Amino acid sequence: MGKHLLIRYPHTDNVEWELQKAAALEKAEQLWQLNCARAPWGCAWFSRWKANIDRAKELQQTLYISYFEGQVGAGRLSWDELHVEEARHCAAKAGGLGASQKAEVAYLDKLGLSYVEHE
Repeated sequence: MGKHLLIRYPHTDNVEWELQKAAALEKAEQLWQLNCARAPWGCAWFSRWKANIDRAKELQQTLYISYFEGQVGAGRLSWDELHVEEARHCAAKAGGLGASQKAEVAYLDKLGLSYVEHE
């Protein structure tokens, strides 16, 4: 989803780590530019949203998905498609949901949770 993850492993020495950081910063800059200077999805919202979903499951509440007007079901992606640029591009053209909401619905589907869809 337009992110670049950098992990320092225990065997990585300081020189190698600095080289990896420099390359990662360059890659992150490229991704940022490709995304029209917008941050990728997946910031702190997801862990908070997931905690709310977990709580709703505990309380056996009904989950609702709100789509743009006249676009119920449009633009959905599977969890495995979220990282595929072409799939995201096609889903964006189809509308239905915002980018973050596409990820949320994909996660609900991955968990096999039921929900009600409406405009």
